[in-house]
Amino acid sequence: MIGGTYAPGADPIVLLAFASSQRSRRRSCKSTLGGRSLVPGVTDEFVDPILGGLRRGLAREYGTITVDRFGWDPVETSPAITELAAQILAMALTLGHAPDAAEVTTWIESLP
Repeated sequence: MIGGTYAPGADPIVLLAFASSQRSRRRSCKSTLGGRSLVPGVTDEFVDPILGGLRRGLAREYGTITVDRFGWDPVETSPAITELAAQILAMALTLGHAPDAAEVTTWIESLP
């Protein structure tokens, strides 16, 4: 699970990151995804995939993206799926309007 905000601006895109979960790997983030709680925060293994996905998904050149929500599962979450989720997040945030179901389906189908 990943979430964040986009604020338009005059400066080139700035990617801001997140709370760390280096010290606690306790599942305390409730989720409706699969019925299990997730570990909140970002560990080192997810930083580069998140930043890479955000860069690939940007639809605009200026502004600030802040990732302020991230939850992961020690078994089900991989760097690869995290990168794809970050890419979709960036696409949605910088689109300029709420994507409809058809747009999201097109994005997902175009992913590697």
